[in-house]
Amino acid sequence: QRILSNNITIINSFDSDKTSFEEIIGNCWCNGIEINWHNYYKHICSLMAKTRLIQLPGYSFNHTCSYWVQQVHQKPLALVKTNTDRFASNEIDQQPHIKYNNSSIIESRVILCFKNTLGLGNIDVNSNFFDCGGNSLLAISLISLLNKEFNIRLLSPKILFNSPTPLDLANNIKEILSTNISPIINNGFNRSIEKLNNGSKTFKPIYIIHPVGGSCVFYKDIINSLGNVPVYGFEYPGLQDSTVIEYHSIQDLSEIYIKDLLRNNPSGPYNLFGSSFGGIVAYEMGCKLIKQGKSVNLIMVDTPTGQDLPKSMTSVAEILHYIYSKMCNLDELIGMDNDEKALQIVVEKASTLNIKQHQLILPERSVITSTMLKRYVDVFKFNMKAMSTYQLPRSERPIPIIYFKAKIRRKGIDPEFPENSWIKIQKINGGNLDCIELDGDHIS
Repeated sequence: QRILSNNITIINSFDSDKTSFEEIIGNCWCNGIEINWHNYYKHICSLMAKTRLIQLPGYSFNHTCSYWVQQVHQKPLALVKTNTDRFASNEIDQQPHIKYNNSSIIESRVILCFKNTLGLGNIDVNSNFFDCGGNSLLAISLISLLNKEFNIRLLSPKILFNSPTPLDLANNIKEILSTNISPIINNGFNRSIEKLNNGSKTFKPIYIIHPVGGSCVFYKDIINSLGNVPVYGFEYPGLQDSTVIEYHSIQDLSEIYIKDLLRNNPSGPYNLFGSSFGGIVAYEMGCKLIKQGKSVNLIMVDTPTGQDLPKSMTSVAEILHYIYSKMCNLDELIGMDNDEKALQIVVEKASTLNIKQHQLILPERSVITSTMLKRYVDVFKFNMKAMSTYQLPRSERPIPIIYFKAKIRRKGIDPEFPENSWIKIQKINGGNLDCIELDGDHIS
């Protein structure tokens, strides 16, 4: 028993002859009693040596797999025709490109792409991609599938912020297909900014800059929590097209983003938000905007400077281990020099494991590939290089900074006091820096 706020938890007695030990501790756990799980698993570890384990569904939205043991007399599931065969098959890949001149056909094909990507059967025109379990990798998967299905190029996965339903996406696709231009078009690839949350005109917008991976989908939970605040996001140039991805310095990126920012909002004020790498780009943008006489506020989340980073990662395996090792066991990547094998390991693990931190789950027939992951790894490497060579400039006028620091510091990966460099530059600039510690680590 444990006592909390003078309340005593009372557990009914058990018949020791009929009740298993697991049932007893399970009942205790459900009633709020603390269990020493470490000692429990240490005790049963030897007993489980010859235990045969089966995979259970670890992700509430992944319905593409069956976890029942197949009986000998049953037909293989692949031979049984069900209503789900249509979205669980490769029907999309097998169908040639056709002329879509009917709105209902476009909508039905978009719904089919949703089903194929998310592994869900109960999708309709108003189903929200993120509410149905969509995440950053599934966003890439869905957009790739739609591009292939309709022989077009959608803007990027960030289009899902403003068009998260099949109906919204179908309307976008209709607009593209209704033009006289070839379906394969550069639909805004040169524009780095995109509206991610409509919000209300009564609030000043927030402009968020992508983290080291290049995509703003990482921010979806933050964006959803901002309610009526308009949010715009900047994505790494060419992120969705590997043929145009190239290295950009921090200064280069800031110039590209400011050009689009001023087109969107010529007068300001500008509330710039960036996590980690995004905070550095936001600072450089802020310095340039201040030089133009603009008003700027900066919000950073655990942003280090390049000089503060304990180590530099260069290999694909190192980068993948850094990004995903917290979410699944990737010890086999340590010291690996085979890039393709490292990418394939992550793709395979992502498709079978429940990765809690970012819900990095890929249904069995998702179109995500090692090539797509490699694109993000390349952007990661470019941005790490840009960060390592960047020197913080002095701002011509003070810029107020709100700095959120993660309490947990990962030894050998995170600098212990990343805020110190910003405190130092703010003393030179004459600006304020409010440092706020939050639970969690750099990734969470």
